[in-house]
Amino acid sequence: MAWAEILDGPPEWAGTQFESPEVDLADEIGLTHPRWRGTSVGVRPGALYAYQKVEVAGDRHRYRYVGPFGMGTRPRRLYHGVEDLTGSDVLVVQKELHSDDRRKLWGSPVRVYTAPPGTPRPGPDRAPEEQGWQELTRGGMLRRPRAPGPGELFQEWLARLLVEGNPWVVGHWRRLADREGAAKDAEVERIEAEQRQMVRVARAARELQRLQHEEVRSWTSDPPFPARTTYIPMIGEDLARIRGLGNRDWMALQDRMLLVVHPDRDPDDDNSPLYGFAKIYSAPPATPPPDPAVAPEQQGWTELEEGDFLVPWLLHITMYELCERPCCAPFRVPKPGN
Repeated sequence: MAWAEILDGPPEWAGTQFESPEVDLADEIGLTHPRWRGTSVGVRPGALYAYQKVEVAGDRHRYRYVGPFGMGTRPRRLYHGVEDLTGSDVLVVQKELHSDDRRKLWGSPVRVYTAPPGTPRPGPDRAPEEQGWQELTRGGMLRRPRAPGPGELFQEWLARLLVEGNPWVVGHWRRLADREGAAKDAEVERIEAEQRQMVRVARAARELQRLQHEEVRSWTSDPPFPARTTYIPMIGEDLARIRGLGNRDWMALQDRMLLVVHPDRDPDDDNSPLYGFAKIYSAPPATPPPDPAVAPEQQGWTELEEGDFLVPWLLHITMYELCERPCCAPFRVPKPGN
């Protein structure tokens, strides 16, 4: 074992040291937020802070800060209008970042910002964007403002789907109809995020049904706009024992039964567009599967609120290549890019 010493950079790591196998102390290393160590919380591509080794003294490996880059990456060069963020500070904004409840930490949404060196940390009274900080995307690059006007175009597209009788667009169309200008454009971004999350939630439900087909059940309503419902009765250790899942102690925190409802493709049209959102419900252990003809809310199921840790719990399942064959157990690793 050897020691890594972080000499400078953002205050989250500056002046700290930690023990690590010497083979892991490469010339360039990437670190996540210290509050996330030992948990499944994180951001893509897996690290927020990049460091370059500058000195080795015995078992001490000393590093200096490089910038807000992913694991083991070199500084991004200026190309095609992408800014070089070498030396830029990093700020993590997460409501439950310092919570002692691991479930709140897992469920709390994360936003990451960057600013030139020396920029004061933002105060709580105004948004970081109003105090010289810019948001970073998942790829570790600056979020660029979208051209104005996508809200109107998106609403027109939803209106066409509405005329076709698609029930999955009603709520989104109403949300856009109640807003104008920049507020409408911002709402489009939130709707698109819900759409991406729906795809991952649906994938997680399918994975659980594939691996635990005797316990996890699924059924689909009638076309042309079918809804697929997946009933997940297992909780806690029953789920953590599934082969291939990482962070098993975190997976065991799941304490409620789940019901996942999302749009399904028309079985007669493989090329049909899939649009909508996922509804995730929870219920106490031993709750029976709901009657498809009655709304889940009327049968003891409660829709998850924003920030509930069970939402990222489901999304976490999509990070792993899960195979039920025992022969594959020693070789399972997270999917590339996760």
